[in-house]
Amino acid sequence: MLDWYNEEPVYFVLALASTLLFIIKMALTVFGGDGHGDMDAHDVSTDISTDVSGDSSGDSTEHGFIYFSVQSILSFCMGVGWMGMACKIQYDLASFISTLIAVCFGIMLMMLNVFFSFLTTKLNRSVQFDLETAIGTTGRVYLSIPEKGKAGGQIEITVSGKRSIVNAVTYDNAIPAFESIRVLSVINENTVLVSPE
Repeated sequence: MLDWYNEEPVYFVLALASTLLFIIKMALTVFGGDGHGDMDAHDVSTDISTDVSGDSSGDSTEHGFIYFSVQSILSFCMGVGWMGMACKIQYDLASFISTLIAVCFGIMLMMLNVFFSFLTTKLNRSVQFDLETAIGTTGRVYLSIPEKGKAGGQIEITVSGKRSIVNAVTYDNAIPAFESIRVLSVINENTVLVSPE
């Protein structure tokens, strides 16, 4: 390693320092980090308002991901450092060609990091539970619904794209289990009004 430092000190220091910092960053993320140990998006990064849910109106910190995070910059530096040393020491290329190849390789690693960060963001995004989305949909009775607005019944319906079991009442006659129903309106945050289908 001392030979590498003597031949290409800039690439060597860049590669070694960025690799150590990258390992520390990953260790902090895995062992007790919050996964967002990068500096705040407004401090060091450029946000892309890439909307994972299809709604373009939203906070970029909720729907987007970060191009220039600490992790992606470290990936770039690692790529430049290691590839630069390989080009100069292993292949004995000219300085300009070595730098060009090293920078291109660093950009490729950075973009891979951004891509995987984007996938992680999609996996981690929380699905909003909004009963309003169930109005007009059909489902089936899970627990028999008593008559005339009495509580105790439950139905199985799709809410915000996810199959869910919610409380239900009806203003008509009782509806037995496994019968088909239609959601008419929302009574409160966890109860809907239904009628037989």
